[in-house]
Amino acid sequence: MSADLTASLRLACRDSLSLEAGDDDFLRRLRKLRQWLARVPPPEAPGYYLLPIRRSGPAPAWVPLTRNRLTVGRSPDSDLCLNSKAVSWHHCVLESGGDAWSLAAPESRPPTNPTLVNGVARSHSAALASGDVVQVGDVSLVLLLVTAAALPGNRRRRAAQGGTSRGNVTSPGASGDGVSGVRDE
Repeated sequence: MSADLTASLRLACRDSLSLEAGDDDFLRRLRKLRQWLARVPPPEAPGYYLLPIRRSGPAPAWVPLTRNRLTVGRSPDSDLCLNSKAVSWHHCVLESGGDAWSLAAPESRPPTNPTLVNGVARSHSAALASGDVVQVGDVSLVLLLVTAAALPGNRRRRAAQGGTSRGNVTSPGASGDGVSGVRDE
């Protein structure tokens, strides 16, 4: 992972996680998140992404958020299918309203398993911000906006042109071990 992406993610996580967690808890979670992210190559293009991270299993992969609505759950009909008993059949919905993302309970009925945003249980809708971590069962979904400036090739190009090497991860974003990729429509 590029230093730009790591540094920007650290700032994004500090802004969101420090509001809800104590300093020791925040630092522990940030270290764990950075360990996982070190195993993941950066995305190939700028945009909104989810990064599903399981407590065990293979390294996660970026899931591009190209639609305004993404359903998450254990159901094979979910856009992001998470095969875990800790995940409800229809667990939650991520919705975009332009540049802002929000978390909502499914329309059919509330999930029986909790959904946490930065460690706080959410039973209804919640606004999502830069670096937020949505806990769905045993899967953490890191929501990110990766800008072109944060991508490795662009960093080298900016440095050659005399620019800075600071990257930008500003806001919200699988495969392997029980996590299915986003369904195509």
